[in-house]
Amino acid sequence: MLILVLAGLTVILVGLLLALIPRMIISPMLERVNYSRFYDPADYGLQASRLSLQSRDGLKLEAFAVKHPEPLGALIFLTGIHNPSVTAFYGHAAMLHAEGWGSLLLEVRAHGRSEGDLISLGYHEVKDVQAAVDYLASQPELAQKALIVFGLSMGGAVAMNAAAHIPRLDGLVALSAYSSFSDAFIDNMRAAGFPRFLLPLQRPMVNAYLGRRLGRKNLDLTPIKSITLLGDKPALLMHSREDSQVPFASFERLLKAAPAGTRSWVVEGDNHFILPGEGFLQPADFPEYRAVLLEFLESCIKPGT
Repeated sequence: MLILVLAGLTVILVGLLLALIPRMIISPMLERVNYSRFYDPADYGLQASRLSLQSRDGLKLEAFAVKHPEPLGALIFLTGIHNPSVTAFYGHAAMLHAEGWGSLLLEVRAHGRSEGDLISLGYHEVKDVQAAVDYLASQPELAQKALIVFGLSMGGAVAMNAAAHIPRLDGLVALSAYSSFSDAFIDNMRAAGFPRFLLPLQRPMVNAYLGRRLGRKNLDLTPIKSITLLGDKPALLMHSREDSQVPFASFERLLKAAPAGTRSWVVEGDNHFILPGEGFLQPADFPEYRAVLLEFLESCIKPGT
């Protein structure tokens, strides 16, 4: 009898622990981010217009437009869950401006000076991308030109969700994106040595917590599902093989689910930002990365542009 009681208590304690882990780990990740560091477009030889966009659910969003007089198209840049500010993409904007592309650097909800108090890990942020698309589509110089969404980490997840559900987007670039947030959560637990037999029990606890915080109806909006809906939209996925933030398993899942023709580029080591050190700030200094990106963007240019 005592053994049965102890076994029952053990099951209850394990269940409580599995339920508490998502709350303890995920809750801080959903809190708004106030950056201490922003980047100046002048340091990259650029002029940028500061914009205030509005999402369809009423949030004011900060964005920065780098216009080109005769653009081949424009990219919408998105950053990760907590860092850096999207202004870290000015190096990319400068590199691509020299090649004929405009850029819109979008600070999604609950980041920087954009409104909102809840980071939703790729769900509600699609509405923010829609606001950026609406703005760019209204610019005469971009009529009928390619609009590409380019995201890092959580931004990559947002990019996939947005490209699948916003018809006006013509392609996407995703760096170090997770196949779903619950996938990344479980992958990291596995990497940390969490008992493997408990991992299948942890996933429903993660999804239950996300459902309570973000809305259960949103749980189906995941990159692994969205990427299957891209059809013939061009996509480029990049990942580092030993990424310690979003394990490589997410990249493998996404690539397996992706439509034929999806491009990929893998770098060795643990480089969540793909480029080593602060190289992400100066991507033009990395010829192979630059060539991969420009070759992909060339495939996105619309006929007659």
